[in-house]
Amino acid sequence: MQRVAEVSGLSSWDTVESIAYTFNVKLPNKSVERSWEWWPKVDKVAYTEAGKATVTYQRGESADPKVDQKFINDLYWLAFPFVVVWDDTVTLKTLPKEAFKAGIEAAGAIEVIYPEGVGYTPGDVYEVYYDANYLMTHWVFRRGGGEELNNVSTWAEYAEFGPLYLSTDHKAYPEGAFHLYFTDVTVVAD
Repeated sequence: MQRVAEVSGLSSWDTVESIAYTFNVKLPNKSVERSWEWWPKVDKVAYTEAGKATVTYQRGESADPKVDQKFINDLYWLAFPFVVVWDDTVTLKTLPKEAFKAGIEAAGAIEVIYPEGVGYTPGDVYEVYYDANYLMTHWVFRRGGGEELNNVSTWAEYAEFGPLYLSTDHKAYPEGAFHLYFTDVTVVAD
């Protein structure tokens, strides 16, 4: 996972002062739009949802778990390679090609296993698929580590934002009912 994160700019992450983005999802029966600004060095977050006042908070024990859970969800979709490398509670396993799910073709894959009873994703498993350049191409999400594939999505439309190289477009794979994408992405780095 280290190489996947490095390709996305991990070695420059410590220069990031702030990252702002709008998380968008189009589903058959609704759309979601949430805007975030995160100052990672002080772990402060500003959150705005359409029609509501901006909420600014310090991450930690006093944070509203409902808002912070949305922040983590949306950050996973934007910066998952970084999140995994920063988390010393996860277990990583290389997936052999014969274990690749949903007909995904990739240069390699890593299974990311969250421990039971920790954080917002207890026991969840993500399978990260990457190409020959170590860019994520797909992920498979299995809630609680079960066999059911709860989400299979593409990672596409990579672009540079300051020192980071991020995927801004995710669609259900091979085809499906959602389109998740990011707009208004800005990274301020020193």
